[in-house]
This record gives sequence, C-alpha cells and structure tokens, in this order.
Amino acid sequence: LKGVIQNTNRTFDTLSRYSRERLIGAPHSIIRHLDMPAGLFRLIWDDLQSQRPACGYITNRAVDGLDYRVFATIVPLRQGYLSVRITPSVDENWALAQGIYTTLSDYEKQLKDSGYNRRTAASQGAEHLTELLNQLGIEDYEHLQWSQLPDEVAAREARSSGLPQRPNATGLLDDILRATHATYNELNAWMREQDTIVDLISSLAMTDQRLHEEIQAAVSVSGRMNTLDVTGPEREVLLIPLRVWMNMHSLANDYLEELRELLPKLANAGSKTRFHVALARLHTTMVAMFAAELIDTPMSTHSAPAIRDLCSALRQTLRELDDQAFEYNRVKNRVSNRIRSVKSIMEVPYSLIVDWARETRSRAFTSATEELVHTVSNSADGAATAI
Repeated sequence: LKGVIQNTNRTFDTLSRYSRERLIGAPHSIIRHLDMPAGLFRLIWDDLQSQRPACGYITNRAVDGLDYRVFATIVPLRQGYLSVRITPSVDENWALAQGIYTTLSDYEKQLKDSGYNRRTAASQGAEHLTELLNQLGIEDYEHLQWSQLPDEVAAREARSSGLPQRPNATGLLDDILRATHATYNELNAWMREQDTIVDLISSLAMTDQRLHEEIQAAVSVSGRMNTLDVTGPEREVLLIPLRVWMNMHSLANDYLEELRELLPKLANAGSKTRFHVALARLHTTMVAMFAAELIDTPMSTHSAPAIRDLCSALRQTLRELDDQAFEYNRVKNRVSNRIRSVKSIMEVPYSLIVDWARETRSRAFTSATEELVHTVSNSADGAATAI
C-alpha cells in the first residue's frame, strides 16, 4: 500500500538488473526514472487509492543506469497492488505520452526551482497534466487510459500466437488453462460488440448532425409561410401539410436534443467497458502463461503465487465489468428508445409531406412558392435518409 515491492518475477528481475533479494522489501521508486513527471504518478496513486485500476506508459531505470520502457497496468489487490507490464507497441500513443511528459517535467522543474517542495510540485503537475490533455481534446487522464489500454492489448494480441496450449496437461493446472481459454473467448466476443458500438456511435453522431440540418432547413421555411402570395383553397392545400410537418419536426427535435446528450454518455460507458474488457483479457492471458510455465516447469517458485494474484485481480476486474455493463446497457437502451421515438414521430408526417410534394408539383405557383416547395421536398428526403 506504500509502494514497497512484495514480489517479483524473472522478467522484472532481468529488466531491472537487480537481484530478487535487493528488490523485495525495497520501495518501488528504486526503478524510478528521474525524467518521469511526478504529476503522472500522483494521478495514478489517486486512482489506486480510490480502488480504480490505473495504467500508463512509463520509462524505468535499471540498476546499471540503462532505461527500459513499459506499458504498466496496476490494480488494487488485497493489501497492495498488482502491476502487469507489457512492451509498448502503439507508437503514436507512446509518442503522445512522451510529448506530454516532457512538457510536464519541464513545468515541474520550474516549480521546484521556484521553491515548491516535491509534494506540491507533484500536485500542481497533476493539475497541469489535465490541462494539457484538455488542450488535446481529452477530458482527463482516466479517459486517456480508456483508449490506451485497449490499443496496447490489441497490439500485443496481434503479435501473439494466442493463449498457450498444453493438451497433455492434467489436474488443476489443466482446469485453470481450460478456464482461461473459455474466459478469453467470452471477453473476445464482448470486445467485438464494443467495437461495433464504437462505430455505431460515430455513425449516429453524423446522422444526428444531418437530421439537425434538415430540421433547421424546415425551420427556415416557417418564417416564409405567411408571406406567400397564395390565396383561397390553394393556400390551405399548401400550408396545412406544411404546418403538420413543422410541428412534427419540433417534437422530434426534443427527442434529438436528448439523444445528443446521451451519445457522449454511451461513448463513455462503451469506452470504460472496453477498458475493463481489455484489462480482463490481459490478466486472463497472463494466468494462462504462468499456468503453462508451471506445467512445463513444475518446480517453478514464482508461477503459483502469480496465478493466485492474477486470478484475484481478474475476479475483481470481472466484478467491475459486470457493474459497468449494467450502466452501459441502461444508457444503450435509452438511446434505442429515443431513436425509435424519432422514427415513429416522423414516419406519418413524412408520408404526408411526400404526398404533398407530389400534389404541389402539378400546380402552378409563383417562383417564391415553388422555391419553398423545393426546399421542403429536399428537407423531407434528407430527413428520411437520416431517419
């Protein structure tokens, strides 16, 4: 809980070039790279102490002074935290992070040179990091993590040959390996659904914009209705369907406004779900790797504790995913209901306005009236396509 290393594995020992005896019981800052901004670690600690997982691109420094890079994922685990690190694979995300870190480190150095202590500089750095992300159109560090982790896990899986297979395994380790394959397949199906939803949200946003533009075109017609130089029955034939069309547009616009507010919430819920799915996939993969290692090397002293810790982390992540799925489905259902409402409201007046447009084409109107008819017809066609 205070950042003291309780356990390691061979890969960590090798990369850090420390002996296991030197690492266990040492503060994790033993591999801290001085160029890494303190504000980043402040935000990571804030997440962890709020019982939320955290992740990020980190450069560490080995005992011999050489650097090594990781994408670290960290989750609360019993009386401490479990960190699973993988090789950074998404170059553009790494470059983005490094650009931010350089700017942030310079900012923190200026604060320290001005007399701020390390704690205050870290706190100020965390706030400045959020400001830097806002300038890039990213709401906060949590939203950045929601995109980074799925990207890195997907890139890692693309390079991988899949989960290890040990067809001759028996007993508990065989059960564990089979369970990881089943869990991974479930998570894989869930991630494919999330990817589809991401594309759908983008499509909905563009469609909403088009429908909004068509409604605005219809609104512009309303101001010209009463100035038309048409009298008698012809005027009623022309204006009554138009007024119905306009009223339905106004009613539909109320639903569209709510839909416009819901889409970012759905995007957030989907991104958070993808984050938890990716984290669960990573932990599932690691359980399988350590189980295979233990099958191949029964005397391994590190694999069994790793499996225990990873399964605990995976169980917690799946619980969080279950909670997140409830919120995600709630928002998704609200979006679906609003879309159905818009379609239902617009279908009848659209049929009416199509008939109206057909009828008005056979009548002789002034050029100003014909222009209005043309505008309404195009608006109706555009709205129909968007709906």
